[in-house]
Parts: sequence; C-alpha cells; structure tokens
Amino acid sequence: MQEQELHSAVERYSRRVTNFVDRHSLAFILILTLVYFTGTVLRARGKPFWYDELLTVLAATQPTFAATIQAARDLDLTPPLTDLVGHVVNRVAGSGEVVFRLPAMVGFWIFCLCLFRFAARRVNTVFALVAMLLPFLTYGESYAFEARSYGMMLGFCGVALWSWQSLTMGIHRGWSFLGLAIGLAGALACHYYAVLIYLPLAGAEAFRTLRLRMLDKSVWAAFALGMAPLILSLLHVRQVANLNQHVVLHATRRDYLAFYSSAFANSLWFVVPALILCAAWLILRRRESHAESGDPDQVQVPAWELLAAALFLVIPVAAITISLVVPPHMFADRYALPSIGGFALAIALVSAILAGNRCAPGIILALPVLLLFGFTMTHGRPFENPFEKETMLKRALQRGPVVINDYVLYLQLWYYAPADVKQRILYLSDEDLSVKYSHIDDIMQPFQKYGVPVLSYRAFATPGTEFYLYFSKGLGWVPEKVLDDGGNIQVTDWSQGTSVLRIRLK
Repeated sequence: MQEQELHSAVERYSRRVTNFVDRHSLAFILILTLVYFTGTVLRARGKPFWYDELLTVLAATQPTFAATIQAARDLDLTPPLTDLVGHVVNRVAGSGEVVFRLPAMVGFWIFCLCLFRFAARRVNTVFALVAMLLPFLTYGESYAFEARSYGMMLGFCGVALWSWQSLTMGIHRGWSFLGLAIGLAGALACHYYAVLIYLPLAGAEAFRTLRLRMLDKSVWAAFALGMAPLILSLLHVRQVANLNQHVVLHATRRDYLAFYSSAFANSLWFVVPALILCAAWLILRRRESHAESGDPDQVQVPAWELLAAALFLVIPVAAITISLVVPPHMFADRYALPSIGGFALAIALVSAILAGNRCAPGIILALPVLLLFGFTMTHGRPFENPFEKETMLKRALQRGPVVINDYVLYLQLWYYAPADVKQRILYLSDEDLSVKYSHIDDIMQPFQKYGVPVLSYRAFATPGTEFYLYFSKGLGWVPEKVLDDGGNIQVTDWSQGTSVLRIRLK
C-alpha cells in the first residue's frame, strides 16, 4: 500500500511538472533555442574547416552566382543550393568559421523543431521534447555546424514531414501543401540522396490511402512538385554516376550493420537505461487503476505516422542498396542522415504509447536526453590553426616548396597557411599515375581554376627539379614514381608517422 502511495505521489508530482512544461512550452523552446545557438556557435568557432567544407567555401566565395554554380559543378558532387546560400552569406558577413556554418545551424534546429511539433500533436510536451533533442544523441549532431548541405537538407526534410502531417490532418491545407512541396524540393536541391525521404513519406501516405480508401490528391501533387530539382539536375546526376568509384567511400555489404552500430550506438547508452527505468516503473504500477495513473487511450497516433517513423529508420538500408547497385558505388553515413528523425520519433512515440502518456516515464526518459544535450552544448573548444601545429611543414617551407601527398590534409593546410607561403604549398596531380601506383583517383585537377596551387606532375617534375614532400599517410604514388624514374629520396625529418622527404629528380 505504501508503495502504491509513493508511486501515486511521484506520478502526481510528475503530472504537475508536465503541466507546467505544457503551459510554458514556448518559453522552454526559446530557452533551448538560446542554449543551442550559443553552444553551437562556440563549437563552430573552435573547429577549422576541413576538406569537404572547403569545397563549399571555394565555390561560395566566387565573385558571381554563375561562377559559384560552375565551381560547385567542378569541385563537388552535390546540387549547388548550399553553395549559393553560402555565396549570399559570404557577401553579407564573410566566410568565417561561424557565419559560414549558420545555414547548417539553422537547418538542423528547424529539423528538431519540426520533430517536436510533429510529436506534440500526439503526446505530451515532455515526450515531444525527447523527440526534439534525441538527434543530439546520434551521429548526426556534428552536422549541426558543418558548412555542407546536410544541415540545410535536414531542415527541409523536417518541414516536409511536419507539412505532410498537417496536410493529412486538414490543418491549413494550402500552406501545408506549399510546405510539403518546398520541403521536398529544398531537400533535393541540397543533396541527391534526399530523394530517400520519399520512402517514409510516400510509403506512409500509400498505406494511409489503402487504410482510408481515399486518395488525397493534394499530398501526391506536392510529392510530384517536390521532384522538380532532381528532374532539372538529371544531367549532373548522370555525370556523378559516370565518375570512377571513390575508394574511401566505396559501399560494401558490411555497411548495413556498420551504419546502425555506429550511428546510434552512443545514444543507446542513455536511452536504454531510461527505457528500462520506465518499464520498471510501469510494472510496479500495474495494479493501479486508470483513474489514478492516467488513461492510455489519451495517446492516439495514426498507424501511418508510426509507419513513417519506422520507414525513416529504413533509409540507410535503401541508401546502401542504391550505392551497391548504382555507380559510382559511393556511400557515407551522412547520406542517410534523415534516419535520425525516425529514431527520435520512434523512441518518443512508442515510449508514450507504452506509458499511456503517463508523466513519470516521460520525465525519466527526458532527463538523460536533456542532460546530454546540455553537456554537448557546453563543451566547445578554442580555435587552433591547423597550419600552425605542423612544425615540420613550417621548417620544410623555409628550405623550399613542399608537396603534400594527402589531398584532404593538403587543402586544409593550404587554406589556413599565411598568404606569403600559400603558393609554396603544392599538390601534384596526375590521374593516370595516381591510379597506376595506388588505385586512388586523383580528384584535385579542377582546383587549379580556383587559385589552389595544384600542378601537373609531368609539367612540374622536370629533370633536376628538387622539392620536399610532406606526408602523413604513407608514401603515396609520388615517391614510387620518382624511384621508378631513377630519382633520389632522402628523409630529412620524421615524427610520429609524419615525414618530410627531400626529392631530387634525375
């Protein structure tokens, strides 16, 4: 009896807390928004641009919109919307580490807000907050401050999801129709793999059509309009498909298991204990009447919305399968990023259904999520210039031009190098030799048009030429080619796997 009284007291207190959150939900959202942008700005300020981001920076900092579109086609494999938005940002505020990542920050937060609004229509505010903040417990949180297309893509996906729900509920159908069409089109204008959002939305809508025996023409019309960017860019899609396969991102069957084991592994350490606590609480309260513990019938989630959440979780399977079948057979975890929305909604909605929308389980689930969100937002780091940390490279540059063999490292070090040494940091490009010696395609040739000192090996490596080679990931193909041609190589500096070679051609 005392145990039941204790549980009843806890539930009553939890209900008061939940009611307080319900009444002040806007204030809570504003506070979380402030925490998010403050923390994310601090994190963005301390992180240098890396190779992929610098592709966007180089394209976006071109003098005109037309030049930006051309640079995006030359340097990148994604649609140019992100680069065009970056072009506008650069004109207004420059290309610093924070301002250039603002579109991604805004997009990611819009995605989280849409998850909240989607869930809040079905469950109490505490469970909806779980859906809103769970993405920060997944691999996707790092894309909240990356100057690439993924943050914006997620924002558009969130708008499409929320608008689809609004359209099916008959809420502001005109605006919801526009939101769905614009959300889908915007996502596709950010990344080609965003087409996979049709899997959960169109799949759930097809189920809804069969279930209700009614065709909602507005929804399907919005689906059709949303495909416009993909249709307009079919030529570029064909060019991407004709590229030689990328060794680093080459899709394999192991990716099916590897994706799920890495994408959501960290979050399970927090979610699973919370779910166990919720289950234990419900088991201990099994003898209580519905009148005391809450009515489970309060949670009414349409089957098609649950199906949509489940199909979001299938997006990685579809993405990997497409990558295995369609050239150039490239897959990276970020291509299936919208799946974090399915993870968040599935946890929040299913937990609320099992708990009968009771307040105590919701708070038990929300607390670790809130704590980890706060922890993540308060752990920024000071900015460190990558070039300044490379002491061996700086010493080598005092003796002459230095070639860097790793194109990812090269572009970052070149970008952050002082202006007076930029032209002495070189990359040697030759697709045929690259394939011959290491089976890795050389993708740096187009960079010459945009001020990056990428030189043809055959033009640079004339008889008697002397230069230094800086590498950190093995010898690469340049030393092998030099030795095959009878050249001389001498190690001049070495530390923890990073070396400087003095090379003299025969």
